[in-house]
Amino acid sequence: MRIEAALILALAIVLGGFLRFVHLGVAELTGDEVNSWVTASAPSLAGVIQAHQQVNPGTLALHDLLLHMWILMFGGGETALRSLSALFGVAAIALVFFVTYELLMLPASIGDAREADGSTAQTVAAFSALITAMSLLMINSSREARMYPVMLAMVMAQAGFFLRAMRRGGWLDFAAIAVFTALTVAANFTAAFVFAAEGVWFGWRLIAEWRNGRGLDARAWRAAFGVLAGLAILAPFASIIASQLGRGMTRGTWTWIVPPKAIDPIQTFESASGGWVFALLAALAVWGVFTRWRQRREQIVFALIVMWLPPLAQLAISYLFVPMDVTRYVLPSFIAFYILAALGIAALRSVQARGVAAALLALAMLAHIYRYDSKPRDRAFREAVALAIKVAPGPTPIGVVSWDGSNRSAFYYAPADRRADLVRLPEGGELTPAAAQIQTVILPTYMRPDELARYRTLFPRVEGTFRMVEVRSR
Repeated sequence: MRIEAALILALAIVLGGFLRFVHLGVAELTGDEVNSWVTASAPSLAGVIQAHQQVNPGTLALHDLLLHMWILMFGGGETALRSLSALFGVAAIALVFFVTYELLMLPASIGDAREADGSTAQTVAAFSALITAMSLLMINSSREARMYPVMLAMVMAQAGFFLRAMRRGGWLDFAAIAVFTALTVAANFTAAFVFAAEGVWFGWRLIAEWRNGRGLDARAWRAAFGVLAGLAILAPFASIIASQLGRGMTRGTWTWIVPPKAIDPIQTFESASGGWVFALLAALAVWGVFTRWRQRREQIVFALIVMWLPPLAQLAISYLFVPMDVTRYVLPSFIAFYILAALGIAALRSVQARGVAAALLALAMLAHIYRYDSKPRDRAFREAVALAIKVAPGPTPIGVVSWDGSNRSAFYYAPADRRADLVRLPEGGELTPAAAQIQTVILPTYMRPDELARYRTLFPRVEGTFRMVEVRSR
């Protein structure tokens, strides 16, 4: 490996690891993270799978099974729960280098025996890893005890071996494609968008070769069949996934997702990146596509398909079936965006220009991280639960108004001997006679204004106000 690329990659891994692990346990767990903790805390692996089907219908329990074993080793505190995600987040940085290198080492056509420029491939791959390391979206994902960092790492491994098999054709590569395809879907079914993108690119390349009077060789077909073999591994679980998805749609599991607008695919990249960061990344990506189209057309098309197909597919599904326009479902699309931006940096003619562009982008991304981290954004249920327990000592029941995971967060921060005293109160509708007798309530202030006013009227006395949470009594 070139010294320049090795140093950039080392910086990416060290800096990315620091940004993912620093202050890992400061913010309180969200309701979704508590779901992961509850599921993974089941007494057995079978119990984890059963609990996971109730909480996350239509998905397999790879993350929760890993988290179950992680909890056995390191406990169930905030830092311990999130450190598994942070570890996979760091692994994803190295895997981004792997994917980018293999992508850029592909020859211009399947039958071309000439090797691509390895030094340029290493440089672009290293810059792609560095951008990923400093991405606030990727950092925040790695700071949550959820399945998405595991999914991203599995996707990157699958894509890397898919591209490597297209180039080199080793049987171990084909086996790795099948294994990581299965693991990726087991992490989260939305990763299948990437397989669809690979299929579209494969079809595009097949047509391009056919027009030139050639065909795809055995390596390319084996790579494609490797993906199908990975999906075949999961065939025994297909009926379970389908039934769970159907049940999830019936009971409104995804009703919290806001229906998207037509411009959302573009806004997704802008809002998740930050204004100035997005502008710099977009400018570099456009420059890379414009200047390297002739030399890197196959690779650029692959990155563009992976970048745009998943969010556009989400948009189509949202309009046709059920809203699912969620940024964390399309994390691999951002990696493709970063690869194009890194290609733009490498396309600058001089070393000085590349250094200035990389420095400006790094300053913008690090400033964006600093501004985000300088303001607490979690919900202070730890303090609210502690005060509510003092106001209503056991075994007095304590109401928790359910809104966006508030009851789950309160459950996590309540002492084990008081969790049974927490009573879930609906955000709307009439209270049951038992609930109407509750004297103390934990009230999330980020709920709908009309329902918030209703509970403030029912519980007029303010015992304490915290970040996005109140403790009130009658």
